[in-house]
Amino acid sequence: MKKSNLYRAVFFTSALMSILTLTGCPNPANIPTTIPDPNELNITVDQQYDLSAKTGKRAFLVVLNKNKEQKQAFIPSSNSSVNDARSLTPSTAEEIPEIVSTQNSEQYTHIPFIPPEIDQVLTPASQNDSRSLLADTDTTTTTTYTLGDTKTFYGATTSNTTSAYAADSVLKVIGNHCYVWYKAKAGITVTDTQLQTLANTFDAIYEKETYIFGNDYMLDSERPTLPNYVAGNIIDISSEQKIHIIVYDLYDDYTSGQDSGTFGYFWSLDMNKQDYAGSLNSNECECLHIDSHFLEIAENKVYSTIGHEFQHLLHFVNKTVKVGLYQAEDGWHWQNQSSTWFNEMLSMVCEDLMLTQLGLNVSAGPQSRLNQFNQTGCHNTGFGTWQSGNDVFCSYANAYAFGAFLLRNFGIDYIKTLAQNKYVDEEAVTQALVSSGAYLQSFDAALEKFYNVILNPSDTSTYSLNHSVSKTYNVGGTTGSVTFTCDAIDLSTYLTISASNMTENYAVQYYGASAGSAYYGPMILNSNYRYNTIGAYGIYVIHKGIVGTDLNTSYKLESSDTGSDNGVTYKLIFKD
Repeated sequence: MKKSNLYRAVFFTSALMSILTLTGCPNPANIPTTIPDPNELNITVDQQYDLSAKTGKRAFLVVLNKNKEQKQAFIPSSNSSVNDARSLTPSTAEEIPEIVSTQNSEQYTHIPFIPPEIDQVLTPASQNDSRSLLADTDTTTTTTYTLGDTKTFYGATTSNTTSAYAADSVLKVIGNHCYVWYKAKAGITVTDTQLQTLANTFDAIYEKETYIFGNDYMLDSERPTLPNYVAGNIIDISSEQKIHIIVYDLYDDYTSGQDSGTFGYFWSLDMNKQDYAGSLNSNECECLHIDSHFLEIAENKVYSTIGHEFQHLLHFVNKTVKVGLYQAEDGWHWQNQSSTWFNEMLSMVCEDLMLTQLGLNVSAGPQSRLNQFNQTGCHNTGFGTWQSGNDVFCSYANAYAFGAFLLRNFGIDYIKTLAQNKYVDEEAVTQALVSSGAYLQSFDAALEKFYNVILNPSDTSTYSLNHSVSKTYNVGGTTGSVTFTCDAIDLSTYLTISASNMTENYAVQYYGASAGSAYYGPMILNSNYRYNTIGAYGIYVIHKGIVGTDLNTSYKLESSDTGSDNGVTYKLIFKD
């Protein structure tokens, strides 16, 4: 799938432990910093290791792909006694119907969030048009609206174009920071109270969200200084303006009893002037699209969606517009362009941060994706390459798990820096770690510790999700002082496979599983199972057994099994 600006609210060798205390460096979860970890052994393929000092300990093999593309982790062999786990692993949530969290009784219905493949580089109507190089001051006028006004808005279609799905939308609510427009449709009943609550919800999080994730406007002092920077293709965002929230039947796809679809989206096309939108139709405003049917039947999830999609808008302004569009020999390009995983990760972290602000429980937030992350067939796919179809559920689950890991181990200040620095993707993660003084100093170093989320889900002394974070800020505006709090997440409390779905075939595959018994927490493969391939930034863990009993004290991972040097990282982790 091409990257798109349409977004939807669809791991050192063994040695003695040395504890290093870093004075003045943030360590919000009070994680011990060890150099190196005596229970963590990096494995080089075809090298012999003496594990006799670890006799009696349980050994787990961590397989991690730090590459941006899928890699071969093991060589498929029909003669091998080790089975490819893909033959048994449930691949989608639909194959495991009882995907619920023990932390709440409400089952979360996953909604597909599959953006159409729309090229992010928008070509001006004429590259020689003098309007392509406007002065720093933009003469665009700001329109004011009154209740009852009507306006035609355009929405995305499944054929990657825009259509007047929301023609003659009526302005129903004018909030402090938003306009709420509504297009009625037969069969869908959205009340004025629901629309007012939607506006109130957005107003309640606007100042809080922009404080963490950056403003929705760009001051003249923030304009990029690229020689060929184009000032005139984007609508005027030189000052704060109200955000248009357009409520209508997205995709014009409503049918009676509809229980899947798209809750909402942000599309950067809407912030381009029509002259630069080509054959598409720009709404020429900062706007969010919300599905009327889901506002009617699933209000809380739509409220969480508002925070998610607003982050995408803020992300576009702070990570793209403020960095600049420039003219190259082959046309116009954004200087800075986030990968989907990075942008979606920050939107789900935003939902996480805003959950308590909105008074919602985890069933309406990204935590409900963690049941899916727990599956080996999911966290093995990684998050570096955004999937399509039902596999997109895994992409969302994996990206959120990594974002929640960054948040709960490095703090809210870290996320603020990550969202507002001038970098994207892996470089943004690295630069935020460096500038925040975190003990781990790179994306790769953080990713290498991510295995603890799977292997030690309940541990509070390692880099896990089981840490709460909280901080009070003076946000300013009408909000003033606000405390952001994100609760600890113990993945071992999440039901991954129900007792009725734990067949004998599944039970022999997973460490600690037994047929007919429910399986909680991240899945760890038994020694006789593995994946032949591993996705970009994918990870999985194999229980190798007890050293000296199940696992020989002289250990070598053979290239005849894994293939030649392919960039996959292997580690042995030892536990009592």
